[in-house]
Amino acid sequence: TSHVISLTAGPDGKPRWVYVGLPGHSEDAGKPLDEATLNRVRMPQPFYDAVKAELRPGTTILVTGSSVGADTGKRITVMDAVKPQL
Repeated sequence: TSHVISLTAGPDGKPRWVYVGLPGHSEDAGKPLDEATLNRVRMPQPFYDAVKAELRPGTTILVTGSSVGADTGKRITVMDAVKPQL
């Protein structure tokens, strides 16, 4: 199963993760992730520490147990529709 989640600010101003609606999961759009779901995500601690330092509202992440890319060990390009601010 794959999901796309986005970091937003809740009504109290605290950061929270919400689902992005995708084909087949459009009913999930905007629903917050519960603590149990967040606790199922596993990743190496050094990777988590590096990613956590970059998280800001608007950050969007693909969460998947599937392989991303055709060949392991090769670089992939992540395309972003947001114009970077200089």
